[in-house]
Amino acid sequence: MRSALTDSDWPLGYGLIHGDAWAGNLLLWDTSTTPLRPILCDWDRVSWGPREVDLIPTWHAAVRYGRDETWIQNFIKHYGYDLRDWDGYQPLLAMRDLAQLPGPIRRAANPPHAAALRQRLGAIRAGDRTMTWIAL
Repeated sequence: MRSALTDSDWPLGYGLIHGDAWAGNLLLWDTSTTPLRPILCDWDRVSWGPREVDLIPTWHAAVRYGRDETWIQNFIKHYGYDLRDWDGYQPLLAMRDLAQLPGPIRRAANPPHAAALRQRLGAIRAGDRTMTWIAL
């Protein structure tokens, strides 16, 4: 995975990336002068890197957490890019799989987190790229 990503051509280029851009890191901002609008929070992984890194959580949610194709198509419609068309998609998806392990590892004493950890590790070890994971 490391060599595949290192050797990848990054069609969207490099820039400021959030590092964990998913819907759970959005807050609705409300002021008396503007309507509700989403803002990104949880900036502890912000860095400079390939912009595709901030797109993979959307596709990962579809693959691993059961979001349907409509979820992806709506994103593509608004963003204008289908990450699946890129040859680095599978390695980046595998990287996101690994990024989903620390949460359940830290909380593995809790039975639902232990079950999620077993499921995720089992899928990764088996090379199963389609299993829907337990959401925490």
